[in-house]
Amino acid sequence: MKLVARSSVSESTHLIFQRRTILFLSILLSGGNLLISREILTILILLITVIYYNVISTKFCRSIIPIIIWYTLVLLLSFFHLQEVDAAQYFIRSANFVIGLILIHIYMKLSGDVILSDLLALIMPMSYQAIITFILAFLFPSLFISVNMKGMNIQSFLLVFNFTTTFYSSNIIRPIGFFWEPGVFQIYLNILLFILFVKHAPLRKIVLVVIAVITTYSTTGILITIAQIIYFTIVSLFSRGEIFRKLIVLTTLLVTAPILYSTAMDNLEEKLIGASASSSIARQYDLQSGALVILQHPLLGIGFNPAAYVKYSKEFNPYISGLSTSDQKNGRFNTNGLLVVLYSTGIPLGLVYIVALLFQRILPHKLAFGSLLLLCLSTEPLSLAPFFVMFAFSGMRLPQKGPSG
Repeated sequence: MKLVARSSVSESTHLIFQRRTILFLSILLSGGNLLISREILTILILLITVIYYNVISTKFCRSIIPIIIWYTLVLLLSFFHLQEVDAAQYFIRSANFVIGLILIHIYMKLSGDVILSDLLALIMPMSYQAIITFILAFLFPSLFISVNMKGMNIQSFLLVFNFTTTFYSSNIIRPIGFFWEPGVFQIYLNILLFILFVKHAPLRKIVLVVIAVITTYSTTGILITIAQIIYFTIVSLFSRGEIFRKLIVLTTLLVTAPILYSTAMDNLEEKLIGASASSSIARQYDLQSGALVILQHPLLGIGFNPAAYVKYSKEFNPYISGLSTSDQKNGRFNTNGLLVVLYSTGIPLGLVYIVALLFQRILPHKLAFGSLLLLCLSTEPLSLAPFFVMFAFSGMRLPQKGPSG
């Protein structure tokens, strides 16, 4: 009996490792830095899935019918703008959607707490990574070397502790983790903070992650952190539990919120009227250009070819004087992930996708987490990346009986 028990434990540990490996590779595929080959990541995910999970089954899962219908319509509509079709881009998007389905296939059969534990195990080390990067860069800058990341320069120590500086000040250290910019890093740190609140983690861990978010110097990230502190404080005060813990959380809110708010406002002011105001101008250009492209192609969208968007944005929005020289010359890709969905698939299918993100069925406090996702993706073009596709597809999926149904 002991041998059987050990074998069972060993198999369970092995499956946990495989599951978390797929999830971690999906996270890297959804915002990882440009030094990490996305093709290799995709192949690894598919190989591990084929070897360890029965994704091809004779039993049809009815809950994914809306997902299949949605993507079939996306493919069919692509025939209406064949002149803009980029086969490579459609292959990439199709791979992203397949990986999103794989993640749903894995986690929909498990209890809701499993993905919380997996994400906690994978992202928690990143908070230490952010803080250690900041400390090392501040105290021992000579440890870091400049690495060219396909046109972007990052400072790296062992390719693990990575940071970038703002273009208006080389003194502001902004950790990026394994991602391509601080704005992406803060998304995963805020997801981690959400999970810590949900799991009633010790206050020291929550404070650690809040500090990690601050080191990214992301206005959006800090504002989302403030919103989470307020939300979970209110939830805590109106739920049952120890009064002592509630007082601690409330005190923490009262102490940290003004500091976080002040930091965010200083950052926002700098980006609006300070030396980095061009960042705000670029975001405004993205909003205007994306909206104009959507208005010109409201029903069918323009497909997934980035070159098509650049062409249309330059055609519909000629006001490029505030952009960088490079963007004025070569065009600029849109950084608003929600607009990317709408102008790629058209308003009807795009709204279905965005609403599905908002009403995701994977993490608890569903609407709150969905709102967090929309806020994060409004400043990063990651809405159609596998990790976030998982949440959108969970929102499309039909309810079913079971652990995660």
